[in-house]
Amino acid sequence: MTRDARIFTLTGDTLPDITDPSWSTVEVALWALSDSGNTFIVLSTADHEFLQTSGVPASLVIEVKRKEDNGEYRQYRLCRKGAWKKDRTAAQAYVLDITDALQCFEAYYECREVPRHYALNPLEDFIAETLVECSRT
Repeated sequence: MTRDARIFTLTGDTLPDITDPSWSTVEVALWALSDSGNTFIVLSTADHEFLQTSGVPASLVIEVKRKEDNGEYRQYRLCRKGAWKKDRTAAQAYVLDITDALQCFEAYYECREVPRHYALNPLEDFIAETLVECSRT
């Protein structure tokens, strides 16, 4: 991967766009997520891939969009592998926290991947699972 392919833009709802941020700038932005201000952070590339999170430090959703081998882009919602338990709904399995966000964003910043202990679930599958659960209640 060339250096240009690694240049990121950091975006947040209360941040100016920051091109080629340092890791410490990304980390500070993640810690600034709060109820009253910044509610999302996106680390994107020039080739339209990204890692994003939204929420508050104790309750976050993390998604990644990447270009697949067939050339198509696909978006995934992350959860910890093994998060599915009988007493958890699909939506609950995808609720992560600031520790997860820091791990995922640092790995993405370093090598444009997420750590292996997170499952990548296609966003369209998550939406379908949630709709089924909602229709049962």
